[in-house]
Amino acid sequence: MKLINIGFGNMVSAGRVVAVVSPDSAPVKRLVKEARERGMLIDASYGRSTRAVLIMDSDHVVLSALQPETVANVRQGRRAKHQQRRNRPMANDKYLFVVSGAAGTGKDSVVKALREAHPEIEKTVSATTRAPRPGEQEGVDYYYRTREQFQHLIDTDQVVEHNFYNGNYYGTLREEVDKRLAARKVVVLVIDVHGAANIRRMFPGATTVFLLPPSVEELERRLRGRGTETEESIRERLEIARNELAQQDKFTLKLVNDQVDTCADALYQAICQRIGAAE
Repeated sequence: MKLINIGFGNMVSAGRVVAVVSPDSAPVKRLVKEARERGMLIDASYGRSTRAVLIMDSDHVVLSALQPETVANVRQGRRAKHQQRRNRPMANDKYLFVVSGAAGTGKDSVVKALREAHPEIEKTVSATTRAPRPGEQEGVDYYYRTREQFQHLIDTDQVVEHNFYNGNYYGTLREEVDKRLAARKVVVLVIDVHGAANIRRMFPGATTVFLLPPSVEELERRLRGRGTETEESIRERLEIARNELAQQDKFTLKLVNDQVDTCADALYQAICQRIGAAE
């Protein structure tokens, strides 16, 4: 188990950290409040001002007096020896495309339309710690791993992105991406804004695509149109979305998703241009 220092001699497991965020936004303040009410808050700030909030895969929330960047750099430093070998640009990185954007911009819908129109663009098989369901097959539906195995994959940089949902890890294996790139097959991943930053680190030659809504007003309409969110949840999602929209200039390409099929076609044209394929 690899540990990271979060200040005053306190340590947490590097593989159990889902996110390190600033405490200033309303959603994070609410998260801290709810964790305190549930008895899941760990205050490691020793009475100092909270500068970083660590969200753990156990649903615990940890407060630290260190800056988020400091905690993140310590975490990254633990994995440096694995990263140095993998950070070198690869000629086949150009076949990798990452589609990201704020919630409600239609990432999944656009990539689904892209694959339906161009089935040669394969879907990667993810890894998970949840148990197989009846009829599921190893390597077809998922790669099934124990919690310990998945944590080792994280610690050794063998997953390009991961998240923790409903008590289980889910993530994209580096091997799944590498074998397709080696065969010069186009790989399209749908990843959140923070996960896209990890892709840029691991695959410097990859193309990152940020999907934009026609307007913030349209984004709000789409979120409300789902009919599954409370008013408070919608407000929090919109605040998060605005923060994610502010990251758009870090991406290689920006596409406005006004119509799903039109956006999917624009994405395919961008893929063809990038890999030098003729329409």
